[in-house]
Amino acid sequence: MIWRQFIFLSVAAAISFTSFAEEVDEETITFIAETYLENPTQITAPTNDKPEPESGYTVNFDDVPITQLVRFISQISNTNFVFDNKDLKDLKITIVSEESTTADDLMTALLQVLRMNALSVVEQGNNVLIYKNSTLSKLSTIVSEANVEESADFAVVTRVFRVYNITPTKVAEIVKPLVSKDAIVEVSTETRHLIVSDITSNVDKVADLLNILDAPNVVLDVGEYDVQYAVPSVLVTYASEILAPLSTDTPVQLMAQPSTRKIYIVATPYLLDKAVQVLSSLDSPDISDIIADLPASAMANNTFQVYKLKYHDGKEIADALRAIGMNLQAGGSGNIALVATINTIEWIDVNNSLVLSGTPDAVTKVIKLIDDLDTAPKQVYIEVLIIDTELANSLNFGVEWISLGNEQNKLAYASSFLNTPPSTAPNQTLTGTSQSPLYGGARAAQTNPPPDASRGGPAGTGGDIPLTSQFQMGIIGNIIRHKGESFLTLGALVTALEQEGNTTIVLNPRIMTEDTKEANIFVGQNIPYQTTSTIVRDTGSVTQNIQYEDVGVQLKVTPQVGPDNVVSLQLDQSISEVVSATTAVSSSAGESILLAPTTNKTLTTTRVHVPNGCFLVMSGHIRDKKTFSRSGIPCLGTLPWIGPAFSTTQESRDKRNLIMFIRPHVISSIREAVDLTNQEGYDANWNSNPCSIEECDIERAPEDETCPSWVPK
Repeated sequence: MIWRQFIFLSVAAAISFTSFAEEVDEETITFIAETYLENPTQITAPTNDKPEPESGYTVNFDDVPITQLVRFISQISNTNFVFDNKDLKDLKITIVSEESTTADDLMTALLQVLRMNALSVVEQGNNVLIYKNSTLSKLSTIVSEANVEESADFAVVTRVFRVYNITPTKVAEIVKPLVSKDAIVEVSTETRHLIVSDITSNVDKVADLLNILDAPNVVLDVGEYDVQYAVPSVLVTYASEILAPLSTDTPVQLMAQPSTRKIYIVATPYLLDKAVQVLSSLDSPDISDIIADLPASAMANNTFQVYKLKYHDGKEIADALRAIGMNLQAGGSGNIALVATINTIEWIDVNNSLVLSGTPDAVTKVIKLIDDLDTAPKQVYIEVLIIDTELANSLNFGVEWISLGNEQNKLAYASSFLNTPPSTAPNQTLTGTSQSPLYGGARAAQTNPPPDASRGGPAGTGGDIPLTSQFQMGIIGNIIRHKGESFLTLGALVTALEQEGNTTIVLNPRIMTEDTKEANIFVGQNIPYQTTSTIVRDTGSVTQNIQYEDVGVQLKVTPQVGPDNVVSLQLDQSISEVVSATTAVSSSAGESILLAPTTNKTLTTTRVHVPNGCFLVMSGHIRDKKTFSRSGIPCLGTLPWIGPAFSTTQESRDKRNLIMFIRPHVISSIREAVDLTNQEGYDANWNSNPCSIEECDIERAPEDETCPSWVPK
């Protein structure tokens, strides 16, 4: 704020000025005083800070010049007045006051009287300039809704009102007669604003008037309804259709909140009660099936869409989507159009396609969901090898982990079939240290890699894992060990086992299945069982009912590919064999033979996680078979009592074990399938004859040859 001291010719006194709406320089203030005040007069407030009496002032003037009132107010309010005597000489004023008043009230009354007599007043801070020239104007303090409380500090303000419910021009017509003659009332039609410039008291009254005029033309209320049975969105649709004729002039707003199962209503009190009555009447248990009976207007913009599934069974996709729609409908979540579209999905078995209908937005969302579900699944190529070997020979099988050509911190395999090793168990060595016979335990891999010339690393140390009191179910690794040899593929192991006489290959399938799809393998016989027999009394004929059962080796594998291509395998293995084909039954009619075979059966059910391309070894199917043989001198060896003296009986015991190897390969693309096929062919040729693979010159494939052009003769 700038303060300046000026000396006028007519009055040798200092006059203090301040800027009007913003900081001004000396030339501007001098121009105003010299231009608009021909004989400027200064009334300077006293410098003493005399406090205002607690009881106020009682003022009584009877037809006195207004300049006397100006001087009096200047003294009691500490305000400086600058004016031209010629402008005020003809003005006289009478004030009758029976009660005390304050200096601020007297100042307001003075300014109002001056404006009523066509005098303009410019005030800023502690200075008031009074003049008659109409060409001088001043931008008063602008007040909006943000700083409306600050308007009380100013005598003249410009306030901006926002009009919502009535026309701004009509408001201006009402306001103009109520404000001062010099007040400014303008309208901004585009932004619906009303601008009023006048003394603060008048502007405040205009604000009070607008609060009454600019109110909604109807009284609205907000209510809520708690849904008991129906889907909230369905209730809103039906209630809106029913209330539409009643809400032509006054709209009714219904909003569903699925999470809280509430419906919020905004309407007049009359329509609010009607809406609650309609919602209560519609909210019944039967409303849950109402989606199929939607009004025709809700189905007018429906479209149809056919989606051809590429990878998955359409029935599974359709059932899953319908279940989602039922959950959305029961929970009250999701919009009604989306739920209705999901419920229209039908599966076409002929071409594995899905047909659906609904609004364009809902159809687009459902198609996007189906497209995300119908992605190419990964496939799993599973190699299986089941062998039948002698129990003593089981020690020679195992798996190990190999990384960068070295065994590192992994567990080597040694079957754990019996608590005590047999006398035939061989001595094993590990890193040059002689070990006790390993039977029923496992060799611990080294804590450090073995010596490697390329690395120069020292040999590690290791020990044995103690014998266990039960069979081992399986161990995982990426190479197979057998009699000191390493095998990277099952094909190589099969080739080696063909040379042995104590091992039989029971099952060696290779199957391909999709992710999460079951693969079932069975090798065996389908033998008959006699279940019931019926005898006809009159004729004596016998009718037998026969049922066939599978006997052999059955393996069910269900792979599930997880992160990093780790395959979770659900394994169900069943091995059964016939002990006797018939059973003798004694009855009152004598002994008869029934077709009731006796079988031995072993089952294994487990779920394991196997890294891609690694071997899983499972064992423990032990069969203990005893055989008795008798030899002796013919005729004498069979005589009673003395026969044992001329014959001998020998007992032989054969313990055999079934070992199963499983190796999964995850195939994510056609390229990986081709690479796996080529690798399998290479391994098969190499295992049969390593010298059979020879390098050949590159030749163009027949399908890559270009067709010769035909030239007519």
